[in-house]
Amino acid sequence: MLEVTYIQASFVNCGARIMLFIGGAASQGPGMVVNEDLKEPIRSHHDIETDNAPYLKKATRYYEQLSHQAANNGHTIDIYACALDQTGLHEMKACCNFTG
Repeated sequence: MLEVTYIQASFVNCGARIMLFIGGAASQGPGMVVNEDLKEPIRSHHDIETDNAPYLKKATRYYEQLSHQAANNGHTIDIYACALDQTGLHEMKACCNFTG
């Protein structure tokens, strides 16, 4: 999420809000939740419980780092998602929890 870096550079020590409208899971970059190949489905609740989600820990750490960076600058991240189980909100929950 480059938005955090852009806002951090533009609004130093000033409140700002990022409104993230998502309709699908991240499939590229450090916050990816599912691979681009259609052979591999997105992780399910059962996969999370049994620790069978290959991208979960790395993506969660990435979003936690972003949320701490935003919170330290007084910035808020709001997430609007169309489906709770298909967008990777489990990994992104730190963005909302830490930034208010």
